[in-house]
Amino acid sequence: MNLFKKTLIIFFYILLILYSLEIFTNFFIKEKKNLTVTNIDKLKIEAINKIPNFDKRKDFQAFNEEKKNHDIYPSFRLSIDTINKNTYLKNFLKEKIFKKKKNPL
Repeated sequence: MNLFKKTLIIFFYILLILYSLEIFTNFFIKEKKNLTVTNIDKLKIEAINKIPNFDKRKDFQAFNEEKKNHDIYPSFRLSIDTINKNTYLKNFLKEKIFKKKKNPL
């Protein structure tokens, strides 16, 4: 009987917690979004459009415009990590090294 009472109390506590969480979510969530109709990208675009003076340029366009105003250049770093991550580059360099050909890098 003691075990039955403990499990019954635990069950009621779990029910109480679940229903209180549901009530709190209904109070504190402002609006419900149906993600089957709209996707996350549309929600991001809506949020971006609400922000004034948000930079909506593409990466290359922003770089070119900032390059005209400031003296900036892209940085290209060739390290062992980037060579090991790129299998095509790694195989290409190994082939050229074993054949002892010069690489126009």
